[in-house]
Amino acid sequence: MPRLRAQVWMVVAWLFIVARAFAAPPQNLDFEQEPRDGVIPGWFIPPVCEKAGWSGNVIEVNPAQRSLCLEMMLNRPEGSPAGGAAFGNIMQVFDATPYRGKRIVVHMRVRVGAKATARAQPWVRVDRVSDKMGFFDNCADRPVTDREWRKVTIAGNVDDDAASINIGLMVMGGDGPAYLDDVSVTSMEKPAVRADGPRELTPRGLANLEATTRAIGYVRHYYPSDEAAAVDWDRFTVDAILAAEPAENPTELAETLARTFAPIAPAMRFSASDVGGAFDPKSMLTEGGKPTHTIVWKHRGFAPGAPKAGAIYTSERIERPIADPPDENLPEIGDAVIRGWTLLPGETLHVRMPIVLYKDAQGTLPRPVSSYAPAANAPELSVDDRATRLAGVVLAWNVLEHHYPYFDVIKDDWNAALREALRSAATDTGDAQYLLTLQKLTAHLHDGHGYVGSRVQQAGFALPLALTFVGEEVVVENAAGAAVPQGILPGDVVLSIGGKLIAEIVSFARAHEPAATDGFFKSRAACRIAQCDTSDPVQVVLGSPEGMEKVAKLKPVAPSPFSLGRSGPIVSEPRAGIWYVDLDRANDKDLDAVMSKLATAKGVVFDMRGYPNHFSMGLLGHLSDKRLLCARWEIPIANRPDRDEMMWDHARWDLPPIQPRITGKVAFITDGRAISAAETFLGIVEHYKLAEIVGEPTAGTNGNVNVIKLPAGHTISFTGMKVLKHDGSQHHGIGIVPTVPVHRTIAGIAAGKDEMLERALDVVSNAASDGPAKAPE
Repeated sequence: MPRLRAQVWMVVAWLFIVARAFAAPPQNLDFEQEPRDGVIPGWFIPPVCEKAGWSGNVIEVNPAQRSLCLEMMLNRPEGSPAGGAAFGNIMQVFDATPYRGKRIVVHMRVRVGAKATARAQPWVRVDRVSDKMGFFDNCADRPVTDREWRKVTIAGNVDDDAASINIGLMVMGGDGPAYLDDVSVTSMEKPAVRADGPRELTPRGLANLEATTRAIGYVRHYYPSDEAAAVDWDRFTVDAILAAEPAENPTELAETLARTFAPIAPAMRFSASDVGGAFDPKSMLTEGGKPTHTIVWKHRGFAPGAPKAGAIYTSERIERPIADPPDENLPEIGDAVIRGWTLLPGETLHVRMPIVLYKDAQGTLPRPVSSYAPAANAPELSVDDRATRLAGVVLAWNVLEHHYPYFDVIKDDWNAALREALRSAATDTGDAQYLLTLQKLTAHLHDGHGYVGSRVQQAGFALPLALTFVGEEVVVENAAGAAVPQGILPGDVVLSIGGKLIAEIVSFARAHEPAATDGFFKSRAACRIAQCDTSDPVQVVLGSPEGMEKVAKLKPVAPSPFSLGRSGPIVSEPRAGIWYVDLDRANDKDLDAVMSKLATAKGVVFDMRGYPNHFSMGLLGHLSDKRLLCARWEIPIANRPDRDEMMWDHARWDLPPIQPRITGKVAFITDGRAISAAETFLGIVEHYKLAEIVGEPTAGTNGNVNVIKLPAGHTISFTGMKVLKHDGSQHHGIGIVPTVPVHRTIAGIAAGKDEMLERALDVVSNAASDGPAKAPE
């Protein structure tokens, strides 16, 4: 992945230079102009792709009509292995001047070859005269894998200082071929931007929005109508919020929600008093239709949009002939949710909604008598708009409410988190405040994978200090650079920053950092504490290990805090016959080069204080003479609202033994920074007792990540699957607990000692080798 990123950014940098030279009107968008000397008029392949063997050819789509299209593919020398070239790309650049201040709409028809494993990604990018990138969309969230032609539309705003516009087609994940045709570029006036100012929620408004939130979640995730599946949920949620918040009493709210949901969920009922008892599925056949199938949502995790090949998470509507016998794993016709939601004291909103519908040849039943469609000139959604911010909270809360797999162990009040987030989003001003609101909502998950992203670039300043925790003290790990007075030394304890006591700063971080274990929280909080909004000097008060107070003015630096990453050799022999390997930095080549020495060493210390991503899990095969199973992965199957009767899809993988065997004493060092894949690795070590584990508990967060996309460009990541230890016990919030606990000390940091490493070296030096580790039978 790092190599791919480097190649992509090399291409981006080169493209920006090309954009200046090639700026011209768009041309040859239908590929009907004859190529000359192998060059397709108006289009070119970037040199890095061309050198890798990618080529573009104009071929006939329909020989009878002489219709032409572009074919993009990788030409490999005969006998060469698959892989190698990261991606292919063909593009053209044209002058942005006529489009400045407008909205550009680009249509393309795209498909991949009948046997292609690749995905095609149309893309559009605006480059500005300020050497900054403007609008960019590469369809990463909606790649084309269709064998038949598919129309793709990309629309975005062109900055007032735009210099050039780039359009093209990337081919990822295979050799192709991919095909492109009928490109069109049009522009229109920019739509207005929604920007309703901040305003506090009244108790009535909050109650209305809490009920609306639940209704939106039920319909989006569990009402399987064609209309609900196709609706723009960002827009719909904004409109539902605007309609529901002003309702003055439960009756008015019920009537409002009934009108709001009728176009997409016509069988749903709302009432301030009663919804008429049990649900009768025959009520869905008022048109006298003759259904042939039933249809129901099946969620394996959560993944909006069409299922993608090889995807871990899928959300799809399952159709079954009425004559088929019941599927014990899916709800059946007649199943419905009936709820009573408390509004204000003494008030209840009743709701009833079927979760299985009938379907005939024309679509799902019952059919709505009205339709929902945003106005043609609907304003853009913006973080500066109150309803848009509220919609982001509503949509995010619901994905997590119905699909997050760890509510059974975190025991947090998720309903209270919703109310808190709605109140905050209603009064936020700007992206920075709203980002904190979403972070605080995500922190309730106690999930080390929790992260909130924004398309607005945040300030990247930080104190020129690397900080760490020792117990509850925030301590200087190292300090370097001209911005740091010579008097600040490793081991100094931070007492205040910018006039705020460190306890206050840590408390704020606890409210906004999602973490499952204290160790992982402290690893994240240490970075957060060092971050600054500006580059203006900040007063920092510290205390030395001897108790002397120090006051310094530190100038923040960009772009990020000093790293706690280790320096020195990746592989070394710190003691005779004892080897050390830094797994945060080592790759397979490093390990292969020394494996023969590791196999015969008296002892080996592997350092896994972080997230190793440069080597394969195969290293574990050198520690055992039997196949090793990883921990248990459980993907949630949530076919009913609120995680009722949640089922699990089980998965795991195994590792074969590999020669040569490491026969000496082995220890792994770890701490709260070790998360996810690191915990999969260490979980195998823990279960099979392959080595001593030295240090502090890990992050307690494992499982593949899922991502929620929100209005105005925000994203929230979270752990989408449950991971259990080998024996079925809880991993989340516990992690891998060391067999040899070691905690850092202020004295050790001040003296420049790595106490965990020293203890691990002692463990493997002083213990006689027990011979090859063996997996239990």
